[in-house]
Amino acid sequence: MKIIRILSRNSNLAKIQARLVADEIREKYPDINVTHSYRDTKGDIDLTTPLSKMPEQGVFTSDLRDALLNDETDMVVHSWKDLPIEMPKGTNIVSTLARSDSRDILFFKKDSIKKNSLKIYSSSPRRERNLSLSLPHLLPWKISKTEFHPLRGNIQTRFSKFLNDPLDGVVIAKAAIDRLSEDEDFVELYKKNSNSFSWMILPNSINPCAPGQGALAIEVAENNEFANSIAASINNESDFDAVSRERKILSQYGGGCHQKIGISIRKINLGEITNIIGLTEEGIELKESTFKQIPKLKVEQKVNKNKIFPTEKEESVFFERKFIQSTLKKIEAMENKGIFISRQDALLDGIRINSSNILWTGGVETWKKLAAKGYWINGTSDSLGKNNEPPCTIFDDLDWLNFTHDRNQEKSSMEKFISYELIPRKDEIKMKDKQYFYWMSGSAFEYALELYPNIIEANHACGLGASYDIIDRQISGKVVPFLNYEDWKDQMTADTDE
Repeated sequence: MKIIRILSRNSNLAKIQARLVADEIREKYPDINVTHSYRDTKGDIDLTTPLSKMPEQGVFTSDLRDALLNDETDMVVHSWKDLPIEMPKGTNIVSTLARSDSRDILFFKKDSIKKNSLKIYSSSPRRERNLSLSLPHLLPWKISKTEFHPLRGNIQTRFSKFLNDPLDGVVIAKAAIDRLSEDEDFVELYKKNSNSFSWMILPNSINPCAPGQGALAIEVAENNEFANSIAASINNESDFDAVSRERKILSQYGGGCHQKIGISIRKINLGEITNIIGLTEEGIELKESTFKQIPKLKVEQKVNKNKIFPTEKEESVFFERKFIQSTLKKIEAMENKGIFISRQDALLDGIRINSSNILWTGGVETWKKLAAKGYWINGTSDSLGKNNEPPCTIFDDLDWLNFTHDRNQEKSSMEKFISYELIPRKDEIKMKDKQYFYWMSGSAFEYALELYPNIIEANHACGLGASYDIIDRQISGKVVPFLNYEDWKDQMTADTDE
């Protein structure tokens, strides 16, 4: 019987990740015997120096790589984000499994809610910079200052330190938390203390991940042909490509864990989204969000502004939104539910939401508006729709309710909870002679179609979420997705009104 020897770091998380790779190999090659060994690295032994100040790249990987070169093992399983950007010769990163969640999660003590000055555990310059900018808009109270304190150790050590120390929060990769659902001790620790903290999953659009976060890298010695062939056969090519390009982008700025740069490439059914946010060592601010449509979706470039609708976002407001007061008591009585909110109108200021519920928004702007109303938001679908960025919980299963309006025609597995009405405005909607449309919602498209049936023959575009699904059902294959209205307008319109 042929043998594959897998080596990983000695932490519980690293062992789980190595088992994931072993399971893939066993499923494809049941006759191969997979064995495991574990080793502490320099980064595991030195738990006092902040990662960003350690002199050597690859402090979690170079010791394991030496075992490959010395033929002590056949494969090493790494967290891809631990690898140096420039890999030494002698070994190759051959493959990756399907990528797990690439986002960060912030755990926050309930006793710290309403504090004006916060102290948060994080050893990542990227996280520190991005959270300094974004956290004031995501919390349901005003803060004046956020301090970050370095934290080392495995996930359970870091989480325990957060629970027992006086600091307010800790930031951890969500993929690590998800994988530790297999660790009974960690799950017990989490659930035992879950009433003492809240959490929020930070969206990639404003807090892009470290390159490779959530992905596993399988490293093999160049001269080990058998191990190379086995590793290559379990590769997820799409995720390998995305991670490789994230790392290539970071390499343009020097690479390394000391960088204040996050890079996220996400592939969805309609195309690919790239988010880059950070600050280079030269002090240059990076902020880029791009969406590359799948090849079959093409649009005509640069048309006159008098042919498009809306020319400004305000023109697309077709309805007044009225909260249904009779739902108030039902909402306040809800417990242990997941509540999905696509627009802030679904909740009034001051409604008491039981803390056992999870609140999830359709996009970041709705998150910010609800936070300003005093609601703790756990996460967002980041304007990508429930299918591309589904709402989730941590170690719990909840029934999800979609807080929505009475005209909602979306097809979803979520139960609809009608909390507000759409009342058509009496203003005339001037779109009769327009040829290019961008729709902010599926209900706006359906209402406009009632008024002007002929517009169905025009050119239509919208965002990446539920609006696309609703419109595509009526004009299948003819609606073009964009990241947002501003991108559509910029691509469609000429600089002149002539």
